[in-house]
Amino acid sequence: MRRDLALVAALAFLALIAALLSAPVWLRAPLLVPLVLFLPGYAVAANLFAPKTVGITERGIYAVVLSIAITAAGGLVIQVVLGLGREAWAIFLAGVTLYASLRILVEGQSDPLSLPSSVSWRIPLAAAVFVLAGVIATLAVISAGEGLRDAQAKIRFTDFWLLPGGGPGAETDDLFVGLRSHEGQPRRYALELTRNGEVLARANVRLLAGEKWEKSFAVSAAPRGVPVVAVLDRDGAPYRRLDVVPPP
Repeated sequence: MRRDLALVAALAFLALIAALLSAPVWLRAPLLVPLVLFLPGYAVAANLFAPKTVGITERGIYAVVLSIAITAAGGLVIQVVLGLGREAWAIFLAGVTLYASLRILVEGQSDPLSLPSSVSWRIPLAAAVFVLAGVIATLAVISAGEGLRDAQAKIRFTDFWLLPGGGPGAETDDLFVGLRSHEGQPRRYALELTRNGEVLARANVRLLAGEKWEKSFAVSAAPRGVPVVAVLDRDGAPYRRLDVVPPP
């Protein structure tokens, strides 16, 4: 039995669980970094090269290079089809690793890889530079992805509008209130309309990402120039305040 591939498959499975369960960073990072930079390439290389046909150093290079290629190509496909996310990326990389590992484990191919009697460290400079560049590029992609998510989180907002209706001589004022969520996740809102400290109407709304809500409120007419104030709370915290003076 290929004990090395059994270990690779076990590590890939643990990394997948850590990604799906949103484990703490101190636990998730040591599992996900090998899943991105080493495990899938090692499993694929085991299918391409029989044991003892290449040295351990060369096999390690193939593992890193293939892992970076698989990560980049898979990330591009996922981005186009589903939208890139940590969970989807982890599922893809773990799937590739598990499939390539189990293919050999189930078929019982060859003996475990053993260390050669001597290892040549004369690795071509171009290969070393390529591996280093690939590692740097992968870390840059991960960092850029985290930065993009942080930037998106900072610019999330909710559209909030309050418009007057009705007309001259009307006994009631119609007010039109609307919300549209650009928050990226479900949010709960509490709306309160007041005039001179008197509560005119209240509403509680839950919106999904991209969802819109509108409603009209009929409130009694007031003396000219007295504004209606709309206060909006988001998830229990004050968010925005608007006021409008109904037409006379």
